[in-house]
Amino acid sequence: MTKLLVPRSLGLVDKAGRERPLPRYTSVGITCEGLAAVEYEGRLGYINEEDVEVIQPQYEAAGHFFGGLARVKKAGLWGAVNKVGIEVIPPATTRCPNAGRACSGCTKAANGA
Repeated sequence: MTKLLVPRSLGLVDKAGRERPLPRYTSVGITCEGLAAVEYEGRLGYINEEDVEVIQPQYEAAGHFFGGLARVKKAGLWGAVNKVGIEVIPPATTRCPNAGRACSGCTKAANGA
């Protein structure tokens, strides 16, 4: 999917070139392993390729999925979540685990934080 920016709205363009609006979200990340991080009211969660929210926005930062897991930051601590939203590594460290890995680099909210 490709990001599509239209004044005061956000949407996606699928592989067939169809525009799909996402009015609830203020930012959308790239799709990795079928899920993309989305921002809503300053929190990050994930949607699938059908635009269905699979992990509710609740994180301060969220990485791309890699090997079925994504790094997430909650209450200032880092952990990892699987594709159905289970925190398989509960947030417990102030350092982002495996910082620097190519596909799973940490992404923060669109405000540049």
